[in-house]
Amino acid sequence: MGRKIRIAFNFDHYFNKNWIVAANILIYVLTFFTPYNLFTYLAIAWTVALVGLVASQAINAQTLASYEEETKYPKLAFLKDFAILFVYYTSFIPEHYIKVQQGTQG
Repeated sequence: MGRKIRIAFNFDHYFNKNWIVAANILIYVLTFFTPYNLFTYLAIAWTVALVGLVASQAINAQTLASYEEETKYPKLAFLKDFAILFVYYTSFIPEHYIKVQQGTQG
């Protein structure tokens, strides 16, 4: 039961924060209902971005739920995967740096 409660709290962690709720409401109001807002013409982009936010949170929550269900020690499994992925993705940084440097030089 305690594990299910932890997972349920992680599902709505960001949506229960007062500043995030206020910012989302403010973005919607300013974007869709004010005639002189710069963001008025970006309604489709905002909608796609918000759908992407919800989808990424759902993916993260599902990953957490799978760690909780499949492993005896979910934090250790996460840290092991994090260490492997950290080394993997940071190995691309020198290559990206070289490409950016070449691109800025012309």
